[in-house]
Amino acid sequence: MRKTTHGQNYGIQLGPGKLADFDFADDIALLSNTRDALQDITTGLQINRTKVGLRISAEKTKAMIVGEHQTILLTVDQKDIEYVDKFQYLGSYMSRTGDVDTDIRARIGKASGVFRRLHNVWRCSSIGMNTKLRLYTSVVLPTAIYAGETWTSVAKTRHMLDVFNRRVCETFWAFRGKITSATRTC
Repeated sequence: MRKTTHGQNYGIQLGPGKLADFDFADDIALLSNTRDALQDITTGLQINRTKVGLRISAEKTKAMIVGEHQTILLTVDQKDIEYVDKFQYLGSYMSRTGDVDTDIRARIGKASGVFRRLHNVWRCSSIGMNTKLRLYTSVVLPTAIYAGETWTSVAKTRHMLDVFNRRVCETFWAFRGKITSATRTC
């Protein structure tokens, strides 16, 4: 990426400088204000990747224009890149409209899965409620709010998280009322 962007005016204005990409391991998100600059950085990346033995998968490459409904033709290795309304990058969903509902629903879904996988722990009568709550706050809740610092704080977001939390609390109390040490063991 450094060789591709060196000396070029790629990226979007961010403070006094420009931000052209987000990189993490083999995932790269390229940023640009214009189609031509985005195609140029993509082409430059294709040229430089061959020098180091890397490959860009045209099938896995996606494009998204934030805030607009139009699509523009971008290519990788003479193959058109698919346009999407949302995509996942490093565990978080980005959307064309900038709303975070998709990301929040995905995070709550993942947290619900973690909560369900711990079903035997929640039902176990020999594990105290304080231990279960500590497990919830250290494993389940962080799964639900991962990358939450990037969400816009609106009433709808808080409501979605509150509904999830209430469901979990209701489940805790349901288990507590139905389980006795005589009927259930770990």
